[in-house]
Amino acid sequence: EFDHGAPVDAVLAFPSGTACISAGGNVVKVWDVVQGGRRIAAASNHQKAITCLAFDAKAGRLLSGSLDRQVKVYDVSDYKVVCSLSYPASILSIALSPAEDCLAVGMTGGYLSLKHRKIEAKDESVPGVVRPGTYRYYARGTKKKPEERD
Repeated sequence: EFDHGAPVDAVLAFPSGTACISAGGNVVKVWDVVQGGRRIAAASNHQKAITCLAFDAKAGRLLSGSLDRQVKVYDVSDYKVVCSLSYPASILSIALSPAEDCLAVGMTGGYLSLKHRKIEAKDESVPGVVRPGTYRYYARGTKKKPEERD
């Protein structure tokens, strides 16, 4: 048993199973499960009770939602806030898509917010290769023979 010190509204375990996070009141606490429940860290960045927790896909960022209408994003290496998002109503639940391109936030009053983030695709083209359909492909002329890389 761990004593959070306030009623616990949300609990989240790390994928490794070695630690867990509890949210009670306006405090997030990180517990070392392997060493018998020793508190590793604590963060109090919300003004009202924290109602939900979520990880990003790699468990490198922790998201917390609160009745203060804020979602806070923490870096799990030092539990410092790296981003804060404001919403029009108190937050009851949050979820992040596995691709990390959509944040879903459930709020009081029946509101649901979906925020999409555009993730830029990496350009996997080979430098110097003239691709069909490009201006350079047609500008080189019809008498040019394809090179080995074409």
